[in-house]
Amino acid sequence: MAYFPENRLRVCPIPSYDPALDPNNTQPDYEANGLPIQLAQCKKDPIKDMINEFKKFIGTIGAFLSIPGQLRQEIFASAGILKEIAGGLVSGLMNALTKKLKKVIEEGVIAFLAATGGLGLPKLIALIPAMSALEKGLVCALNKIINGLFDTIVDMLASSVMNVANFATCAAEQFAGGLINNIIDQITGLVEPLLGPLELIIGGAFKILDFLMGAINAIEAIGSFLQCNEKGQACPAVDGYTIGGDWFSGAAADVASIFDQANVARKGRKALEGLADKVGEWEILGTKVSDAQGSVGGCNTDDPFECGAPTVSIFGGGGFGAAGKVLLGNFVENTEGLSDVVGQVGSVVGVDLTSGGSGYQTVPFVSITDSCGLGYGGYARATINGKGEVESIFVVSSGRNYPVPAEEQEPLGITGATIENPGSGYRNGDTIDGFDLTIENGRITKAVINRVTRVDQPLTLLPVNSRTGRNAVIRPIINTLPVVEKKLQEVIDCVN
Repeated sequence: MAYFPENRLRVCPIPSYDPALDPNNTQPDYEANGLPIQLAQCKKDPIKDMINEFKKFIGTIGAFLSIPGQLRQEIFASAGILKEIAGGLVSGLMNALTKKLKKVIEEGVIAFLAATGGLGLPKLIALIPAMSALEKGLVCALNKIINGLFDTIVDMLASSVMNVANFATCAAEQFAGGLINNIIDQITGLVEPLLGPLELIIGGAFKILDFLMGAINAIEAIGSFLQCNEKGQACPAVDGYTIGGDWFSGAAADVASIFDQANVARKGRKALEGLADKVGEWEILGTKVSDAQGSVGGCNTDDPFECGAPTVSIFGGGGFGAAGKVLLGNFVENTEGLSDVVGQVGSVVGVDLTSGGSGYQTVPFVSITDSCGLGYGGYARATINGKGEVESIFVVSSGRNYPVPAEEQEPLGITGATIENPGSGYRNGDTIDGFDLTIENGRITKAVINRVTRVDQPLTLLPVNSRTGRNAVIRPIINTLPVVEKKLQEVIDCVN
């Protein structure tokens, strides 16, 4: 799909992998900023992957609504990917069911022999053809279900296009729940008849449908791990990054909630026809959810009434509790083609660190997003101190198009700097406006702010006034001016 490039990494990167050093990231504010690159995951989670793929589909489909041929192509492309993902889920559920049936049959055989004093052996021998049919039938069912997934997914995506104007996680969960219903119905319908001849040892207590609907842990049965390049190498705590540098991390899917919703939708079904008969009643498919299905409803996927301010997420690094507020500048009045609910858009100027958190062993990742999905390309980095706290956050790429909240923002100013690269060839007397520099062996090792400098435009680098020095990367830390008036900050982060 156009928005998500196909040049995805196929192996797990080393934990210290830096997207800023990737060949795609050639400029701090490149036009392609915001385009995500999905990393290969060390552990496959089909529900999470399904949700992410549906999110990509909804996020890009708006551009093709008026182009029927292109719309069809995008639906088919996404359906192909979702079929591959759902195929993993089918395999996981079938593996779990097969293991369970093996255990049930073994226990049934032992119990039957004990109950008959061993005299029932001829009856067990007579069941061998039925057991063989079950074994072959499980394989046949797996292939038949996977082969039929594509058409069902195409129908679900086509219906979603007409009913989901704005992505919401609940919409993706409904999509996953509907597909799970379809898969479980097919497994039950194909395998249940094969158990009839084995009733002598299985009995009527075991219900395939009940087992599958409660098989939350069956996801683990997939058990496919993509090992990283080196044995023992830790897998990254992120799912990917965007061109321009921003990491993103998709939280693990709430599988229990999705299975619960699928179960509610299943119970609420009556004499339905068409797609609803296959997957159940879901708002995203245009079927009105009944009052009895209350836990399935309440998912607003219409255009939002307003877009809130962008938010910053700080994750990874082994710690917790760090938080911040996105500061915007370079405001642009809303123009045609943006959104009816946005008055202004802007770029990320800084991040006001409201809490440093604790327990950080390595530098955490920083991600900037907005609820309407308008902004892109904003990327910031954090620094930590010896106490395991986030000490500062500085902007590397300002991005664009982030919605500006209606309330007036306080004036912004430079509160400090972080030395990302000390460079080489610098001499005493070289300067950065507003800072006192310490230069050792041609490297800038310290930058102390000496005066308040107000800013309202994106500023991701502090220029060094030097005739001989090169390659120094000094990032400004920008905050609201009231903070500057209370305390000038000094941040040192030398890179060897």
